[in-house]
Amino acid sequence: MIIISDLLQLQMGDDGQQISEAHLLDKFEFYELQEIRRQDRGPIFRDFLKRARTADLNSSMLKFINDRLTPRGVGNLTGTVDKFLEIHDDHTHVLTSTHKRRRAFNDAIIAQKFQKKEVLHEQIQCIRGANTTLIYEPVPKSDTFRIAEGMRVITTATMMDKDGENVPNGTMGTVKSFTTLRDHVHFVNIQFDGSHKTQRFGRKNPDGTNVFTFNFQPAYAHIPSSPRKNYEWS
Repeated sequence: MIIISDLLQLQMGDDGQQISEAHLLDKFEFYELQEIRRQDRGPIFRDFLKRARTADLNSSMLKFINDRLTPRGVGNLTGTVDKFLEIHDDHTHVLTSTHKRRRAFNDAIIAQKFQKKEVLHEQIQCIRGANTTLIYEPVPKSDTFRIAEGMRVITTATMMDKDGENVPNGTMGTVKSFTTLRDHVHFVNIQFDGSHKTQRFGRKNPDGTNVFTFNFQPAYAHIPSSPRKNYEWS
């Protein structure tokens, strides 16, 4: 898989919905990526344009990429939120967005850290896709993650609260920070569905098995009443 910054800026609408200025995709997954050293990024961009031309990309998208690639393969980072274009071995592609200070990363480097069981302090590790590719994500100081603060959380499978007690399926609570989530959630899959304005976080074990999932919903979203205990994740 090759990942390249394509610099599509995203903006947060008044209703909290992610808006793509270029409207290239109706929906997309986005991640906060760990910044790695520039010299580690070179292999990521090797032969990128050759693969981009064989991917299912329209001519305007190819021109957009070509216009923004420097000789080193790294585009100029502008805007509040940038996006990454992933071109897979089967020539399919997907756009992912990330904070402008983040950079593309080498999957092999991340996988090597995972094999050595190297866990960085105050970071969530994200397993994505069938091949359990690992992404390191800073928590919780990033502006990207602050979107979840103040949202309501509804668990969709049994999980544990900060006191080590099971939180039943369907329990609702208010997210104040990611402190507790960082303590209990180590493998997290993050998806954003613009049509439903929901971010889904789900824990996975290193072997890829699901442990629990739960949804973050903006405060303005309609949330049915629940007789269960109200948890505050702070």
